Amino acid sequence: MFAGVTVLVVTANASSMRHATAPPPGLSSYGRIAWNFEGLLWRTLGTADGCEQTSPTFTFNWTHAACNLPQSNRIAWQQIFAHHTASMFTLSTSAPPDLGNVAPIRIAGRWVRCGASTVNNWLIITGGGSWFCSTP
Repeated sequence: MFAGVTVLVVTANASSMRHATAPPPGLSSYGRIAWNFEGLLWRTLGTADGCEQTSPTFTFNWTHAACNLPQSNRIAWQQIFAHHTASMFTLSTSAPPDLGNVAPIRIAGRWVRCGASTVNNWLIITGGGSWFCSTP
């Protein structure tokens, strides 16, 4: 008996990803956070090339300017997805309320909300380095 195998290959080129409006199917919860954060980086900075200052203290603020710091004083965002500007996340000039022992994430000085500007749900990082959305 002969068993046939069918392989389906799905590819997405950069131009089709630019117009994507939702994360690719099958992403984990962290994958959806990374997708939305990266889309917001593209939309805010015009690129996914953003860095966070780490010395003398962590800023949790992703900017172009931090990319000019010595490598020992910054963390560069490593692009995961093809260029896209889709994101459910929004930016706020208002600081989030006290969220406990976590740090809110910012892009270009503005705090990242995990949803519309009226949603009280913030992108945060824990002391262990995990990113998630938190509601006070």
